[in-house]
Amino acid sequence: MNRKNQTSTRARTAAVVPIRREPDTVEEARTRLAVAFDFPLGPVREKRITDAVLALITLEIRRRNPAITTVLFDWAPYGGLGVAGFRSHDGNAVHDHELDLDITHYASDIRAADNPALTRTLQPPGLFRLDMPLATGPTNTARPIALAPIYEVKNSVTGDQLIVYGRASGHSEGSYLVAHVTGTGTVIAAPRIQLIHPEDLVAHTTDAVDLMRHGQAGHATVVRANHTTGALRNQLPT
Repeated sequence: MNRKNQTSTRARTAAVVPIRREPDTVEEARTRLAVAFDFPLGPVREKRITDAVLALITLEIRRRNPAITTVLFDWAPYGGLGVAGFRSHDGNAVHDHELDLDITHYASDIRAADNPALTRTLQPPGLFRLDMPLATGPTNTARPIALAPIYEVKNSVTGDQLIVYGRASGHSEGSYLVAHVTGTGTVIAAPRIQLIHPEDLVAHTTDAVDLMRHGQAGHATVVRANHTTGALRNQLPT
C-alpha cells in the first residue's frame, strides 16, 4: 500500500515539466549558454548551445541595431558559423563592424545548423539566414513587438524630440511612424503621432529638424541615432 502511494507521488511529480521559453535578456541568454556547455558531449548539448546562441544573437541585435532584420551566415574556416552580412527589412545591406565581430564570435560555437530558426538561403552571400522573430508571450503566442526607433533627434534643453520608427506593419503604403514630442524643459507633452509616406519622409524630417534648430535653444538639438540604411541614411539631417 505504501509502495503504491510512493509510486503515484513520483509519477505526479515527474509529470510537472517547466515550459522552456526564450530568454528575455542578454544576460539570461549568456547564462543559458554557459549551462548548455556543461551538458555531456552529444546532439543534445549541440542543440542547447545552438538554441542559446541564436537567442543571444537575436537579443543583441534588437538591443544594439534594430534596423537589422536578417543575419546571413556561412560556415567559417575555423569552425562554426560566421556572419556573411546583415540586411534591413527592405533587403538593403546594413554595415555594423563591431556587431559583426561580436555575432561572429557567438556563432562560432554553432556546430549544428538544423535549428528551425536557421533557413537555407537561395543565393549568396551566406548559406543560412536568421530572421528576427516576433516576440512571444508565456503561452508562446506571437504578438507584434514594439516598433524600434530608427532615427532620433532631441533637444536636451527643451526636451523636444523627433523619433522615426520602422515602417508601420501592415500599412499598404509602407509608411513610417513618426512621433513629435514638445517639451518646455520641465514638462513633456504627449507625442503627436503621424504616418509619413516613404517619399515624404526626408522632407518631413528635414523641416522638423530645421524648426528644432532654429527654435529655443536650437544649439542643443542633436541627432542621437540614425539606424537607417542606403540612400535614406545619407539624406536625413545629421
